[in-house]
Amino acid sequence: MKRMHNLRDVFIVYSSEDRAFVQKEVIKGLKNNGISCLDHEKHFLGGALAVENIQKAILCTRKTVVVLTPNSLQSSWVKYEHLLSLEKSAHTKKVALCYLLCDVKKEEISKFNVLSNTVVVEVDCNKDDWIEKLIKIVTAEQSIESVLPAGNLAVGQVWSHWNGFHKIVLPELKIKIEGSEFYKSNPGHMPVKYFELIPLSCECYDDLTKADNRISIVGSILIQENPRKYTVTVYRILGENKHPYYFVSGYPNVLKVIQRLEKDQQWLKTSQETSHCLTATDRLLQVWRFYYTMNHLLNHPMNRACNNMVRLLVYDDRAVNHSVYDLLLQAVREELLKTSSHHLEKNSVVKRKSVPHPKSRKVCIVASEDSPLELETKNELCELLEREGFDIYDYLKSGQSKIQAFSECISSVQWAIFLFSHDTLKADKFHMYMYNMTLHQNVEKNQLHVIPLLIDVPDDIIPEDFAWVTYIKKEKNYQKRLIETLKCENISLDCSVPAVDVTTGLAWAYVLNYLVINVPVYLQLMDKEFGQCIENPIKIYLLVPASCNTSKKIDPPTDSDKIRFLTQLATKETQVAGALRRYELNLYTVNEAPGKDTPVAVQMVTPIGCLWEMGRQGALSGLKPETLHDQAWKFCKLTTKILEESVKAVEMKLAERVELLYYDDEKCSPADAIIGALTQ
Repeated sequence: MKRMHNLRDVFIVYSSEDRAFVQKEVIKGLKNNGISCLDHEKHFLGGALAVENIQKAILCTRKTVVVLTPNSLQSSWVKYEHLLSLEKSAHTKKVALCYLLCDVKKEEISKFNVLSNTVVVEVDCNKDDWIEKLIKIVTAEQSIESVLPAGNLAVGQVWSHWNGFHKIVLPELKIKIEGSEFYKSNPGHMPVKYFELIPLSCECYDDLTKADNRISIVGSILIQENPRKYTVTVYRILGENKHPYYFVSGYPNVLKVIQRLEKDQQWLKTSQETSHCLTATDRLLQVWRFYYTMNHLLNHPMNRACNNMVRLLVYDDRAVNHSVYDLLLQAVREELLKTSSHHLEKNSVVKRKSVPHPKSRKVCIVASEDSPLELETKNELCELLEREGFDIYDYLKSGQSKIQAFSECISSVQWAIFLFSHDTLKADKFHMYMYNMTLHQNVEKNQLHVIPLLIDVPDDIIPEDFAWVTYIKKEKNYQKRLIETLKCENISLDCSVPAVDVTTGLAWAYVLNYLVINVPVYLQLMDKEFGQCIENPIKIYLLVPASCNTSKKIDPPTDSDKIRFLTQLATKETQVAGALRRYELNLYTVNEAPGKDTPVAVQMVTPIGCLWEMGRQGALSGLKPETLHDQAWKFCKLTTKILEESVKAVEMKLAERVELLYYDDEKCSPADAIIGALTQ
């Protein structure tokens, strides 16, 4: 068995069942063209754990080629190897992987959760020129931005829609539906489910009657979440026998961004490096990413209140035989049939007392015996977890050899927490070996039940392979985040996709769905009320806190005479994605110098609040709290670029009256940030 060299061109990732094809066609084709290949069957070191070999292979090759076949789509090892390559891409900002499709259609990629949110540079081996195209890709240096169409619009839109609608409405919706007159008066004819339509064209309507006139509106269900009112529309649809069915439904408003970026050429950027023009193929990929990512998020164990409450209906609304009426009638009937079958089954079986799984609350904490920092943290965590009702499994007390005892331990617990201090990462190879052994078992079972907890570890020495398992740093609120993760079920590898690019979708949605609609209204209101009284037009400051926590108020300091509140302007109450929204803009005067008062308008940029939510649910989103300031800064810069460079935004002169203000909210208040921006 050959040893791995320091650097090769390509690491080939494939299922062992496809060995003959990979060896004969892929590796031979690449080698004949001067491309050096690393093959796990020939070059992995004997005696080492597979996860260690994979980590080294990713690091010592320029690119990873994932051979996608029906076999590899089922392989947890392929998922793991792909995840590490994806992390390398995200870390280096360069494309570090591509896919060779073999009897796998491009649309199937997004059905494989672990691939659905990634940069897709694919080669189809069913085409004659596939080897030439593969060689061209693996030898090219490409930035992430150059191959990711419109960034990853879908991920940002999913989290924005979930954070602003689903997570608020769904926990209350079941009770609201069952308490409605429609449900009570029509037993067996109204499912307790929200039907969300996802048209492949991204053509979304305010109500379903515009999509099909055979559907009628009969009322609405109100869900109050101060200060917002959410209304879910109730529809009626008639079956063949004219019997009515009732249901609640709607479109995800965020999809309109994808449609506009494809259709409306006026939103093309004037700078090619930041161009976000979508092709029809790009649009389809983004829609499927949206569907699978949203479905995954809604039904994840960490979001139990949302589980099984939404049925996402993807359909080709441009097909000749397309019918929203038929689509919804069938979906409503299927849900009612499922409910009826479940009810019969539930009542025909004798109820038994449920017995908890023996390892459902067991946790193992692994610390280096030579590290006082880790041992101190371990004792703190033992006390905390015992108070929270977890059982601590101490493998050191078993009397067996450490390796044997630990091997049995990790198969008996739900979660293994590995403590890593700076010294342990650098010097304790046995500690890292046990961590990798746990990862090895995780990958074999397609599960993730390991949490690295980093104690005083500088960012520049954190191993890249920690990222995909969502490590936690010992800092403010780390215990809360740890408990939230531990209360979740074992997470599969499919659930651990890194966020990669969220801000692109958020920035474009913020500009297209909010700023271009509401800013002209604000400007008209301000100019009407103050236009004759001031020398220069009032500027709107949009606050972007580095923490992404948008809950802090913009109240002026009580001891400050530099800023004072003037008045509040508000738009009319309109329906936006199921919510009755009335957007408000506060006006202040800032005393820049004696006798010089400047009026300014201020608003918090609420969309980045979903970044803060993603940081709180790091085990689910892959977004770590410590990276939020970078995400906020990226959002601020990208939104500013859109306002300054998009043709239509320039025509509307948005950048002249709107400025995004990024500030460190750990060091200053929103009011301080405003004063600082004007008085610098």
